[in-house]
Amino acid sequence: MSTSAKRRVAVVTGTNRATGNAIAHSLHEQDWSIVSVNRTLSSEDWMQQHKCEFTDADEVVSTARRISTENDEIHTFIATAVSRNLAPIADITADQYHESVMVNLTSVVLTIRELLPSIRRARGHIVVIGSHAGSRCFEGGTAYSTTKAALKALVETLLLEERQNGVTTTLVSPGAIANFDHDHSPYKMTTESVAHCVRTLITSTPEDVAVGEVEVRPANIPPPEVSGLDRLNFV
Repeated sequence: MSTSAKRRVAVVTGTNRATGNAIAHSLHEQDWSIVSVNRTLSSEDWMQQHKCEFTDADEVVSTARRISTENDEIHTFIATAVSRNLAPIADITADQYHESVMVNLTSVVLTIRELLPSIRRARGHIVVIGSHAGSRCFEGGTAYSTTKAALKALVETLLLEERQNGVTTTLVSPGAIANFDHDHSPYKMTTESVAHCVRTLITSTPEDVAVGEVEVRPANIPPPEVSGLDRLNFV
């Protein structure tokens, strides 16, 4: 068996930027083999890349099946791809809402379904990146909050169904992350810090423990005069 065949395999969606990219880098540094799934391909040649339009259910299924066929054992699947369509209920279009449901929820369900045989063989770990917005709703969060809230039900269901197969599933619900290069707010977590938490969860959780949900928040919070919706952006 070749050295590369012995490496642990991580399938990660949304690795082109921000948190997904940081998670991929963090695991790659520990000699994991990274299989990335994105809407667009990147120039990072150390990942095995698959282009996939997450709003197309047939394409999601065919991509996940191909990955499962190519990787007999998948040690972790990490869902970070996201659509952030922010608009009030009075203004949101059907297309915007449909895109959010497909990218944030349906594509995750379909991908997990197709990868499960390989994840079961590895007795692996599924990590779904949620958001504080799933429980802390805000104006304009119609699509984003409802889809993120639904991920909690997905993870809980997977925990009940798949523990008997040696598969654990965790919802990671972060607060404010500095997801853009120009964002250096002291009240947000860096993508590298969130990636470190995810990597620790995957690599250091005892075998007799199933972590259903992890909430991570910035260590610093803004002064009391920052309140209301503005404060929600930082917690």
